[in-house]
Amino acid sequence: MRIHTIVISIRAISLVLFCLTAGCPVTPSGPHLEARSVVFSDLRTVQTTPSTLEQKPDKTSVATPKPPPPRIPPVPPSKPAPAPVQASEPVAAPMVLSGPRYALVVGNSGYPKRSLPNAKNDADDMAATLTDLKFEVTKVLDADHEKLEKSIQELGNKLRQNAVGVFYYSGHAVQHSIENYMIPIDAIESVTVPEHLKYKTVNINYVLGVMKDAGNSVNIVFLDACRDNPFPSFTRGGVSRGLAPITNAPQGSLVAYATAPGQTAEEGEGRNSPYTKHLLKNLKESRSPITDILTKVNAGVLKETGGRQQPSFLSSLTENFYF
Repeated sequence: MRIHTIVISIRAISLVLFCLTAGCPVTPSGPHLEARSVVFSDLRTVQTTPSTLEQKPDKTSVATPKPPPPRIPPVPPSKPAPAPVQASEPVAAPMVLSGPRYALVVGNSGYPKRSLPNAKNDADDMAATLTDLKFEVTKVLDADHEKLEKSIQELGNKLRQNAVGVFYYSGHAVQHSIENYMIPIDAIESVTVPEHLKYKTVNINYVLGVMKDAGNSVNIVFLDACRDNPFPSFTRGGVSRGLAPITNAPQGSLVAYATAPGQTAEEGEGRNSPYTKHLLKNLKESRSPITDILTKVNAGVLKETGGRQQPSFLSSLTENFYF
């Protein structure tokens, strides 16, 4: 822009000098006027150029930078408010009755005929487990008729203190005329016909009757019996396989069978019978209600025996019981 202005100025000066040298008259018209007009026009151009420059500043000039706006430190993102802690649902405490706990454990193993080696082991291990579970345990091994009846009556006397009662029996038992009989050690040789069972053995209903008379709230009966028929000659005389279902259990009681009604239980090849083995395991490990424990026992026995033995139980408990 400045170079262009200087060139115009030089041209104007050259025209003035030319006119002066050539003696161009200053007249209102003619070619000289035109020349002067050109000169004056150029001069006007020269005069107006600075103002033009002031109005249009050089684009190449560096403008004074504006001071940057004050730097505002970034606001750190606010942490999300912690989610309100929801109270977990209360876990129901085990309903363990605070009263005394008594157990009678019977293991009849040494029969003169058809002995049951595991019955003694079953009784020993069950007595130890129930002791660990805070029961006062009476253990009776190889009980004859008199001893078995007397032990059951003594249990009933203790249960009158509104205690929890447990009766466990491992040994021979049979059913006759829809009644179930536990076989004492001395009954194998003295019972010669089915009718003798009423007098020489102990009816399981006797146990339930004693418990009912005690008036306590919880009674549990475990029957690991009916492993086979100790009186094979009675088959045609009304002695059937296994045990009959108990339909008159008193309120507040539970009766658990090692196998389903009418079926026989296995003796097992280890220390314990399959039923007592799984019962001991679940009593030690579980803090579930007794009905849940027995459901697990049933599943374990059924699996171990390949479906040949399926335990069962009948409950008339009015509340959950935890060991």
